[in-house]
Amino acid sequence: MKKVMYLVVFLTLASMAMATFAPVTSITVTNPTPAQQILQSITVGTNVFPISKLGTGTSTGTGITGAYGIGAVDDPDIGTVAGRGTSSSNVDTVLFGGKDFFSTNGSLPDFFLFEAGGTAPGNPDDVSIAAIFPDGTVGAAVALPTTVNPTGWGYVNLNVAGSVQTGQAIDGLAFDITDLKDAAGNNLASNAVIKGIRILAGNGIDPCGFWAAIPVAQRGQAHTPVPTDWATLVDSTAVTSVSWYSPEQDENGAFKDDPNIVSVDGYKYLFGTAEPNEFTQPYTQTTAQNFPVTLGYETTYKWRVDALVTWDSIAVTGKINDVIKGYVWKLTTKPFYTPPVLTFDGVVTLQSLLPAALSASVTGNTLPITSRTFTLLTGDVEYPAGAIAVLTDTTTNNLNPTATLTTDKAGKYKVKLVVSDGTTPVEKIAEVLVYASTDDCAARKAAGGWDLIRNYYDDNGNCKVTLVDFVPLARVWLNDTGIPSQQTYTGAVNPYVPKSIFDARIEAESVSQTDPNACSNYPITDATGIRIADRAGAIGGGKVLGWTVNGGVGEWAQYTINIPAAGTYDLHLYLGIPATAGGLYFGTAANSTLYGNVVIPVGTGVGNYVYQVYPGALTFTAAGPTVVRITWNTQSSDLDWFTLVKQ
Repeated sequence: MKKVMYLVVFLTLASMAMATFAPVTSITVTNPTPAQQILQSITVGTNVFPISKLGTGTSTGTGITGAYGIGAVDDPDIGTVAGRGTSSSNVDTVLFGGKDFFSTNGSLPDFFLFEAGGTAPGNPDDVSIAAIFPDGTVGAAVALPTTVNPTGWGYVNLNVAGSVQTGQAIDGLAFDITDLKDAAGNNLASNAVIKGIRILAGNGIDPCGFWAAIPVAQRGQAHTPVPTDWATLVDSTAVTSVSWYSPEQDENGAFKDDPNIVSVDGYKYLFGTAEPNEFTQPYTQTTAQNFPVTLGYETTYKWRVDALVTWDSIAVTGKINDVIKGYVWKLTTKPFYTPPVLTFDGVVTLQSLLPAALSASVTGNTLPITSRTFTLLTGDVEYPAGAIAVLTDTTTNNLNPTATLTTDKAGKYKVKLVVSDGTTPVEKIAEVLVYASTDDCAARKAAGGWDLIRNYYDDNGNCKVTLVDFVPLARVWLNDTGIPSQQTYTGAVNPYVPKSIFDARIEAESVSQTDPNACSNYPITDATGIRIADRAGAIGGGKVLGWTVNGGVGEWAQYTINIPAAGTYDLHLYLGIPATAGGLYFGTAANSTLYGNVVIPVGTGVGNYVYQVYPGALTFTAAGPTVVRITWNTQSSDLDWFTLVKQ
């Protein structure tokens, strides 16, 4: 009979009494497919331990490889089975990416072990466990119970699915750090520190899915590092300091009152490439919650922050003044490199000159270009209706991406090119302006190759200089009657806007012109404050609601919008970006940000239009007609239109 084993570790907050072996009452799992049963919570008696406090560990050992050849055992799927071990096999699971583990949960269990116990519940294998200490030594083995309730294993009302042990009943056992032993065979104290757990199989087990809790801050401990633990920094020069939250802050940075903490008097920190060790490295002490760093490229750094805490009671830690040792945090920097610079110009052409030849260049990069993708943006609002266009990648050199475009209709086509060096993707959009074969004059003007400033003899603007235009020079002037070849287009490119979003838009200038409560300065047709204006960059009809340059901040307009259902909405905006930082608020007269707010990117001011998408920016608690007030928190920002899309 093949057996399966899982280890899960859980942390909470207070450290006191020892727990005895206890059955796991039940577990909950998701079941996205019949072959997956992803752990969501564990229940022991009346105590529920959610997945938010649990995570996988890192496991090695002879028990990982076996007859079924599954090498990885760090899997949240409670039904995943690794190879069967032998009677001498073992698996070591290192907790928290190598951080020290010390119990902080009082009388609740620290560890949860699961295994498939055969076709009937309550049939556990002969399994032993041992503590792995920070110095790598291993404690004496502790044999786990071979009985079921009330002090042994408990059937969790779930069977293995999607593996060679499909159908076998899963049993669970909870235990505490004080159930482990040191090398001499003595039970560990509740404040003992370990690095991991070793699982030893007495009669051959099938190990899999060893779990470890996501570390939570011990009482009095510094936590929540920035950069985050195990962060990888692409640009090491972008980080000049590291920081953390104090023991008197919660995980979001808000004040958290601990009645036994009189004060946090400062911190001692260790930072470098070696494992932090206060016995071999000098401490640096600070009262701030950050310190400066200079990072090199392609390096892994390790750091630890110990909090200096004054308690109001010796009963808390055994002493009034205490150094609360922190977890070891790590961050890694990438090798030095320069991101690629992409140049991608459009094309002006006639249908008779197709295919249009697109060419780009990639410069400045120090890593090889690993991928490129040309995409024809058929969903763009300016895409010719019903056009049949074909975009073909003709690239032979990644530093000079090329493509061709053919189409059966004249019009404006947007092509997006994305190149990546495996680290940083860079994208640009170019336009292909295709004119009818008989419209060569318009094509020439669009390309900038013919205008009445440089070609001032073309009096009638038909791109031809004839006797009609200038009789004296008719005999010597070139009678240029057509666009001889495709021309490069380097003019402004309107942002890509999906047609479905454009069609569902609310025009900003649709604000009521008869309701004095519709905007901050009524009427909106006067010459002061916010008003309707004609703008060349607007694509929703040529008009915008703007002129916020005269004040701007605090001006507003409101709309009655039919909200189809309560929930979270993505916000799509087409607007002129301001020269100064700011944003837009969406709310009511009483609460300007009731529904949400967004930050507008900084640009060059009036006339610089962009299409912005803000996922999940707005939230509405009820369906139906809703008055939404948009308040400007910036100057010189014209709003063309906006669209709400429910997530």
